[in-house]
This record gives sequence, structure tokens and C-alpha cells, in this order.
Amino acid sequence: MARSQATARLRKIAPADKLFAKAIDHHKAGRLRDAEKLYRQICELQPAYAESWSNLGLTLLARGVPDEAAAACRRAISINPRYADAYLNLAAALQMSQAFDETADVYRQVIPLLPARADLWNNFGVILTITGRLAQSVLAFREAIALKPDSAEAHFNMARGLATLGWTDEAIKTYRQVLALEPNHAAASSNLGTLLAAAGHFAEAAAMSLRAAALAPDNAEVFCNLGVVMQRQGRVAEAVAAYEKALAIKPDYAAALGNLAAGLQEQFKFDEAASALKQAIAIKPDFDTAMVELIKIRRHICDWSEYDADHHKLIDFIAQKKDAIFMLLLMSFPSTPAQQRDCARLAMKRLNESGARLGPATEARLEAKSSGKIRVGYLSTDFRDHPVGRLLPELFARHDRDKINVIGYALGVEDAGVLRGRIRQACDSFVDLHQMPDLEAARRIQADGIDILVDLTGPTIGSRQEILALRPAPVQVSFLGWPGSMGADFIDYVIADPFVVPREQHMFYTEKVVHLPDCYQPSDPQRPVPSAIPTRAECGLPEDAFVFCSFNNPNKITPEMFDLWMRLLLRVENSVLWLYCKSNQTIENLNLRARTHGVSADRIIYAPVAQYDAYLGRLRQADLFLDSYPYNAGATCNDALWVGLPVLTCAGETYVSRMAGSLLTAAGLPELVTYSLADYEALAIRLATEPDLLGDFKHRLIRGRATAPLFDMGRFAVNLERAYREIQDIRLAGEAPRFIAVEPDAPAAKSNRKNRPSRSTKQRASA
Repeated sequence: MARSQATARLRKIAPADKLFAKAIDHHKAGRLRDAEKLYRQICELQPAYAESWSNLGLTLLARGVPDEAAAACRRAISINPRYADAYLNLAAALQMSQAFDETADVYRQVIPLLPARADLWNNFGVILTITGRLAQSVLAFREAIALKPDSAEAHFNMARGLATLGWTDEAIKTYRQVLALEPNHAAASSNLGTLLAAAGHFAEAAAMSLRAAALAPDNAEVFCNLGVVMQRQGRVAEAVAAYEKALAIKPDYAAALGNLAAGLQEQFKFDEAASALKQAIAIKPDFDTAMVELIKIRRHICDWSEYDADHHKLIDFIAQKKDAIFMLLLMSFPSTPAQQRDCARLAMKRLNESGARLGPATEARLEAKSSGKIRVGYLSTDFRDHPVGRLLPELFARHDRDKINVIGYALGVEDAGVLRGRIRQACDSFVDLHQMPDLEAARRIQADGIDILVDLTGPTIGSRQEILALRPAPVQVSFLGWPGSMGADFIDYVIADPFVVPREQHMFYTEKVVHLPDCYQPSDPQRPVPSAIPTRAECGLPEDAFVFCSFNNPNKITPEMFDLWMRLLLRVENSVLWLYCKSNQTIENLNLRARTHGVSADRIIYAPVAQYDAYLGRLRQADLFLDSYPYNAGATCNDALWVGLPVLTCAGETYVSRMAGSLLTAAGLPELVTYSLADYEALAIRLATEPDLLGDFKHRLIRGRATAPLFDMGRFAVNLERAYREIQDIRLAGEAPRFIAVEPDAPAAKSNRKNRPSRSTKQRASA
């Protein structure tokens, strides 16, 4: 009985085997229709023939019907769950259908069947990369490399993943391994160049990028990367040429269009930049970064034609949890403290989740602890002639060296200017980190035993938040350079005051707030005195007019505020508005808006860029500084008050809408802080039409330069040191960061301070 059953089974199998052999011949010869027909016959004749189902899947995949192919492969796997080729064919079908999560699951099943296949680990890593599981993809590529150490492809894929994760130093190392294995790997040379440029190794970055372009003269991505490297070095014309070359090769290259727009903006070609961004968005409608840049351009040139739509787009980005970097842009639109905090968190998401942190280093800190001094590191890209840099020299010089060691960490390029010299001189040591990679820079800060690392830049141009994300110091503080919450879990405190960040707003900060008693912002009472005050005629101003002035950047101006200023010109006879502007397009747009109010263009005067001392001299010719809203003046308000120019502001709920109010309060002029635009407008008219009232404020400002807390850097330094002392005590007690309110310093406390005058004749230790 058993023999007859076996014989019958053999008779049934034999025809299927013959058909399968014929199907294979057709398949190898590329006669896919004939092969498919035979595979289907076999599957009908013998439904349990797993090989035929799997090969049927292959032919269907070749015909571009991945769903049917996947079904055939799954049938093969159901017959033989250890049929590795069927899994691989299924993975290919699912990948063609862009079912990447399912593809990843298939690789998890097939890799244990073929554990020595390096190519499977590499392919698995690629799929994980596509699905956004970057950390897992790096682990998969490591497995591929362990099995096949000479796989340039696996090294290259891993390097890309590491770079995307922000693990820059390891990515650089891995790209070097790719080039050791395959010296003419153009994409590796190109990508390495961009990373080296980001880390400040400009000469090698340029060499790598130019070599890549020579190796791959028809590769658009290589030329796009070359443009990025050139732009980082300030070689803007060469960058633009590289982007244009990339677009000549690949006209629908959205990323190159976005980068081209950035280069054109640096050349003040705003119309061309906007056109490039619109093309990029047309090609890639979800190109969020391009949309943000387009909105930035419109704000910069005061093109308010799509103001409401732009505003709503940014708010929608937050609701949709978009991580396009637009924090400063959002601040210039009406937005709530909660929206600004959420935007910051989204922008910092990658760094918050990176998990890359340095371990503790204690030797230098124990040394400092035994001396009783706190080692404070100030990290900034703006130790130069910059609004932030101008506020710092006297504060650094006034720190009490019996209590504080001051170490300056410079991120920006070396600057031979007087301001850089004053800052260098006011520090106990000054370290140039500009050329150091992030990890090396963080390790240097850690090795210096810094107790409190103070970030003076925030996520602005030139910042390197990657250093802070590595946690080189046990406590890290945001101060002065960023007007709000950074949304970063590696920043513990933000320096503020009771006005700029009132208690009811603390919930909108990821940091713990420190309240200094007077003002969040230091001043420089040694700022330059203009050698000659320009006349009104030299400034292009009418001699007998009332001069409203606003020297804030034009991107802070909103249509609502500009319309209010136009009403002031109409109501205040013989008045003019004096604005800072460096773009002809901005001037054209503002003059057009003015005409719609019936205001002639000659009543708006535009001041070009000027050196700092000349700019201070200009301010002396204005009668009243009109602040912007919701993004107030910061350092510009400080300058105006220093030269005796009253500033009128409107305070809102956010940090940026309360900066000028904080400064005015510390200058002894809280009456110039309004809380609605209606009150702002009414007070502006009073000040312009009541000379005695305005004159009183001017006299109070001039007198206050010697006594007001805003300009008393001895007092400010004492209060800041008290904050540092409490921050340090909380840490040493093993407690979590908490709100700190510094009590005002007693006046007598300043007399025994050991100050370090700010001089530029003697150089201090530098590295």
C-alpha cells in the first residue's frame, strides 16, 4: 500500500519538475511571461511546490506588480518557513511597494537563517535608515562590517547614519575608513568635506569637496555639497556657482535650490532667492525648511503680502510637530510663550534625543572646590564687534577673582578688533575652539574643570549646540544670547529678571529661571564715545523736524506696527521716521505701504550700515526711539538709553516682547513701558507734542548713567556671582536645579571688590 502511494506521488511530481526546469530556462533567458505561465501551471498542479511560488514572485516583481509578488512569496514561506530565498524575494517586493516597516520585519526573519551574509545586514540597515530608525541602522551596519571589514558600502552607509544622528566625529572617522578602502569614492569625499567644514576644518574640507567634484563632474549632490563647504567659509560667489552647477545637472534638485537661495540672500539678491525657494517648494511641497526661509525673506524685506498666511503656517508647523528651525522667525510674529517653548523643543529634538554625553571629570573641579572659587566658562561665537559682544567686556572685568575664575571659549573666527582684545584681557584664560571638532572642544572644556558653562549664543548663527549637548560641564546656563527658552534638556538654567520672565511665565521654560534683581542684560559703561557727532544734515534729517527713530532690524517690523507709525507721522506735524535699512527692496516695500496711508516717501529716512561709534553718534540726533513689537529691541535699546535717547516700548507676554521694558525699568524709566498698542500710540503722541515731558525723560536718562542699575556693572557682577554661588551650592548638595531669586546687593558691598580693568595692552593666557 505504501509503495503504490509513493509511486503515485512520484508520477505527480515528475511533470512538475520538468515544467519547473523549463520555467527556469525561460526565466534565465529573460522570457518572463513564458516563465510566469509555467510557474502558475506548476502551482496549480502542485500547490505545495514552494520554489515555484517563490520564483513566480520574482517574475511578478520584474513585471512591476509587487503586491502579487509579495502574495506569492508569502505562499512559499507558508509551505517552507525556512526558505531563505523566498524571504529575500518578499523583502524586495515589499520594498518596491514602499512597505518599509514590513520589509524590516522580513529581514529580522531571514538574517537568522543566513547569519554570515554581510549584505543582508547592510540592506537591513538601509531599510532601517529609510524608516527613521537611525540608531538601529548604525548597529546593523556595524554587524555588516564585522562580517566583511572591507565593505566600503557598509562603512559609507554607517557614516551617513552617524552624521544624521549628529555623531559628527565618529562619522568623520568612518568616512576616512571608506576612503582608505576606496580612495576614489566621490560621495564619501563629498560628505566628509561637509562634515569637516561644519567642524571648522576648512582647508581640508575644501580639498575634499573639490576632489569629489573632480571625481564626479556629473554628480549634482557632490556640487551641492561643494557649495555648502564654500558658503561655510564665506566664499559665497563660489558657493552660488556650485549650486548653479548642481542645478544644471539636476534641474529639479530641491535641496540645491534651497541652498542657492541661502547664498543669494548673502549677496542681498532677495528676489532671486525667493524665486529659487518657490521653485524648490513646487518640486517638493513638504520642503518645510524652504518655506521657513521664504517667510524669512519676506520678513526681511518687509513684504507683507502673505503676512497672515505666513503667520498661520508657522503656528501650524508647531501643531504638526515640524522640526524646521524657525524659532527666531516665530518670535517676530505674534505668538504665545507656550508656542515659542514648543517650537524650541522641536528644534532641539535631535540633540535632546542624541544620548551622546561625556562622563564626569572631577580633578580640576576638586582643585577649584578646595580654593573656594567657581570656574565659570563663557562660550560664545560673538566675542567680537557684535551686539552681544559689546555688552560683555566690563562684566568680565568686574568679576571678583577671589570668587570666580573666568574662562572665555571662543567659537568664532579670530578677530583682531579692539572688542575681542578687551574680552580676551578681561578673562583669566581665553581658549579658541573655532578649529576644534565638537567632541574635542567639549573634552577641552571638561578637562578645564568648568563648574558652570554659560552659553552666550543660543541657537543663532555660528552656534555649536552640539558641544553643549555633550554636557562638558555639570551645570549649563543660557544667558544673554537667546531671548527665551532653548527647549534643550542639556541647559539647566536661564538668566533673567522679574520683568523679562515673570513668575507666571516660568512654566513655559524648559530651564529653571534665575531672577537677577535689576535686569537680565549687562552694559558696557566704557563703550566708545563718538569722536564727532554728525549733524542732522549729515544724517539726511530735517533740522527742525521731530525725529522718530527705530534702528531695529527691519525683520522685527510688523504691518500693524508700521501702520501705527504712519498714523504718528500724520498726527505729529513736521515729524519724520528714521529707520535702519540695508536693502533697496525693503525701502521700496515700506515706501509703498506708506503711500497707502497718504504719507510721502520723503518723511521716511533710511540709515545705512555704520561703524559702532558712528551709529552711537547718529542716535544722538533722534528725539524718540520707537520700539518694535512683539520683538523688542535688546542691545539696541541699551545703546539708545546710554546716549540719552528715550525709548518707548510695548510689553507683551514673551521674553522678546519684554526686553526693552526690563531695560527701561532698570534705567529708572518704567513710565515708558506700555502694555497695549493703543497706549503706546497715545504716549508717543504726547512725547512728540509735549517737549517738557520728553525733556524730563532725557534729563533722567543722562543723570541715571552714573546711578541707574542698568549701567552699574559692579552691582550687576555681584548679583550674577550670587546666582552662580547658589547654582553651585545646589549642585554640590546633590539637588536638582530650581528657581533662584537673587536679592539686591547692598551698596557698600562694591567697595572691596577686586576688579580686573578692561585693557587691550596686555595679553592673557590663550590656547
